[in-house]
Amino acid sequence: MKMLCKKLLCLCLCLALTVPAVSCIASAAGTQAHSNVVIYVHGSQDIFRYNEDGTKTMIFEDGDYLASLIPDVLPSALKGLTTGDWDEYNQMVLDKILPAFEDFAPAPDGTLPENTGIDWSWTPETLKPDMQADGLKIYVFRADTRLSPMVIADELNDFVEAVKQKNNVSRVNIWGRCEGTSLMSAYIMKYEAEKNYAGLENVIYIDGAMNGIGYMDALFSGNVTIPPDAAYRFLNSFDTSAIVGEDEDSSIARLVDFLMALADMMYENYSFRIVPDMLMRVYDQLKDDLIAKIVKAYFGLCLCHVSSVNEHFEDYVDYVFAEEGDKETYANVIALAREFHETVQVHMDELVTDMVKAGVYVNVVGEYGFQQYPLREDADLLGEHMTGLREQTFYPTVSTVDGTLSEKYIQSRVDMGLGKYISPDLQIDASTCLLPDNTYFVKNLDHTYDDLGLLLRTITNNPGATVDTNPLFGQFLNDKDGGLHPLERVNENDMVWGPAGDEDPTLTVAQKIGAFLVKVITWVRAFIEGIRSHANGTAG
Repeated sequence: MKMLCKKLLCLCLCLALTVPAVSCIASAAGTQAHSNVVIYVHGSQDIFRYNEDGTKTMIFEDGDYLASLIPDVLPSALKGLTTGDWDEYNQMVLDKILPAFEDFAPAPDGTLPENTGIDWSWTPETLKPDMQADGLKIYVFRADTRLSPMVIADELNDFVEAVKQKNNVSRVNIWGRCEGTSLMSAYIMKYEAEKNYAGLENVIYIDGAMNGIGYMDALFSGNVTIPPDAAYRFLNSFDTSAIVGEDEDSSIARLVDFLMALADMMYENYSFRIVPDMLMRVYDQLKDDLIAKIVKAYFGLCLCHVSSVNEHFEDYVDYVFAEEGDKETYANVIALAREFHETVQVHMDELVTDMVKAGVYVNVVGEYGFQQYPLREDADLLGEHMTGLREQTFYPTVSTVDGTLSEKYIQSRVDMGLGKYISPDLQIDASTCLLPDNTYFVKNLDHTYDDLGLLLRTITNNPGATVDTNPLFGQFLNDKDGGLHPLERVNENDMVWGPAGDEDPTLTVAQKIGAFLVKVITWVRAFIEGIRSHANGTAG
């Protein structure tokens, strides 16, 4: 009996000591310390071929290579324009471009070519922060974006778990940029959703592609549309040096100068829409026999890039894999693309909402102030070159690039008590966003990350903060002088869409036409001289 009493006493003492301890543990779990570990999920990476001698070669440095093709393919392009027969042009372009993609695209079964990859690797032993600032340890995750986001999600999970173990933390902050937002979303859906997102503290979507990228959706699905105003703005903001090169007196340079002057004159006289109409006719002639084949040989099999297709996913399948037997040959690629689209992409709103309900701090950062590539119907709307602002930031109401929201619309929002969500430049209504109090807009930032660092670190270090918390970083920001500043009604470096070059804005229409005719005569004379030189065998 005495022995039994001793045991009972010991048990009571154990319980007395254990209950407070358990209570303390539970309390600590309910108010976990702020995590200072960040995983930054990068977007696209350069792809390299690893040579037998130990060196590596970047596969397809597209800018210079494409520019170098112009003199060779120009004659066959002119033949296609004048006769409507594009066979010679199509074959010449395919013969010159497809070899440049060798060892780039995945095989029909979705596997990658041997001895190719990105110039990055890691092991648990070599893991260390890529950057430390404001008390945060930032680890950068890079992925071979030729693979499916669902496959990369497994690699990202391994990386996250290794970083957690290295830092002895149970939760991390995760940032995703561009295609990194798709990878991050795939990881969260695949690994965190089943744990009620317990491993996450802050999640930030930056300049995101998670809802698709409009121009890639259009190209990959055969649904290109060229809005006239967007095309003209893009033409005036386009850096022609990539085509012209250093020789400003070359025939190509003179041709580009002539075409730019022609575009300016046509726009002044309200006839520029002829150009997009003509380009659309050419596109319709090329899209099946040339463009679809290039897409299939290049980005159209790279599944992180395919994740940029959203609205027209089924059209992508039917367009890129239209040749007989393609859907059977590429069945695995199609299945992997469909898995991400149906498992993650169409549930993005639900995923974000569920994270917020579970206590995760979700923030969104979008960029705008530049003309989108004019390949989609709504390319006139705010965005930066690659992505539209609505897709980046979960559906704000936005104006066109050079317009504003209507006075009537703005007044209606003010009357509803939502005036604070109208941007000072009157171009954005953030109240219609999925997360109106946690969505930031940065003007004059074009698909870049560097100037956002302090904003991202400030958000991460202040869990639960909103756009109203920090007066230095309100909802609407302007990137100027190498940093972010509160957006004002008038900004000194807002985009101004005018004629290309240094043309005097005070010139009359008659003077502009006269200047244009001089350029026409100069170009035609140079063209004739070039023909004569070739005929005489004196061309250099």
